[in-house]
Amino acid sequence: MPTHEKSTAQRRQAQDRLLAANPHLAARGSVYPAGVLITLPEVAEPVAVGQIRLWGRT
Repeated sequence: MPTHEKSTAQRRQAQDRLLAANPHLAARGSVYPAGVLITLPEVAEPVAVGQIRLWGRT
């Protein structure tokens, strides 16, 4: 799977966990009023990917 697809999948998984921990957020739309409590679930750090060199010598 290409790197950008992995990062998209990781963001989607983090979003799903956030909404699962805060089911009340989905009904509020994309802008929340002051005072809304949001629980931030633990999210695994992305795995580091090796570097590639596009120009020059290695």
